[in-house]
Amino acid sequence: MGMYGIYRIYKDGKLITEKSNKLTTLGRDNAIKCMLGIRNAFANSLGIGVSENPNSTTEDYLSLNDLEFCVGKYPITSQSIANNDGETDHLVYRARINNPSRFYITELGLFSDTLNQPAVLEDITLFNFENGNPFKQQRGGDPYYLGDPTYTSATATFKTSAGEPPVSYKIGSSCVNLKRATGSVVEESFYYDEYITDLSYLGPNDKFVLAAKTSSSGTKTIDVVLTDINDNTATATYSFSSSDYKIITKKKSEFIPELYALDWSNIKSIKFKLKDGFSANDYIDFDGFKIVQEKTTLIDGLVSRAVLSSSQAIEKDESAVIDIEYILTLGLIT
Repeated sequence: MGMYGIYRIYKDGKLITEKSNKLTTLGRDNAIKCMLGIRNAFANSLGIGVSENPNSTTEDYLSLNDLEFCVGKYPITSQSIANNDGETDHLVYRARINNPSRFYITELGLFSDTLNQPAVLEDITLFNFENGNPFKQQRGGDPYYLGDPTYTSATATFKTSAGEPPVSYKIGSSCVNLKRATGSVVEESFYYDEYITDLSYLGPNDKFVLAAKTSSSGTKTIDVVLTDINDNTATATYSFSSSDYKIITKKKSEFIPELYALDWSNIKSIKFKLKDGFSANDYIDFDGFKIVQEKTTLIDGLVSRAVLSSSQAIEKDESAVIDIEYILTLGLIT
């Protein structure tokens, strides 16, 4: 039996690109069970992401259960079976991206979700660094909100350059640009402290995932600092080795407390701070920061993933209608 799949992407009703995929172990298992009648669906939802990392050629890929940086999941709205030549069957799944936000889509995935499972763990996007988010910076004096034009010495600003190639920000219509000022000895950072949030439900292997791009090559590091209501802190260091758009992951267990244990049930602030490798006027563009919970079930997760090339990447603006069709072809050899 031969089994392969392809994504077809339509923008405003017009086919704009096609891309073959790789099936995970779960995907292969689901396809066979669908043929045997054990499962009634190969997939239930479709996800889009912004990672450009290609599918691995090693066996590690087969155990993937999520996109590297998923920015949205959408229900399968129709599914059908087709047979065009009497020898191959096609399972066809369709979904529509109905999110009005802007995305620069480079990653596609199909997911199998058990509808009667008591609790389905979802990814949680903490920040997409959109213009208007109440981030603050303090460089002497009182804190001020990013985007306030009266603070001309700001080193953290919202970046929304019109016409710029979407390599710095793929999620939404802006990012936060943080740079090292010339001759400055001031700590360059910005932070968010508008709420107290409970992260105690996270396990040690749950991940904090950062999407960002630095201005130049060479190793650069930034610290992400969590602070609780008692001003205890825990820090994880994210390292960037090139100026490409990167997805960097740190587990909860990699956030190291400074003195006392962090009260994960009462987080009051999250800070992003330049650390090492930044020369004067070097900068980093922050595009997304999210939590990805570890998926331990063997029956849910990613069944197929494809990564679009730079020439195939889809820029979805606020008004575009994107439909994605996935065709799984099963050929029986007799």
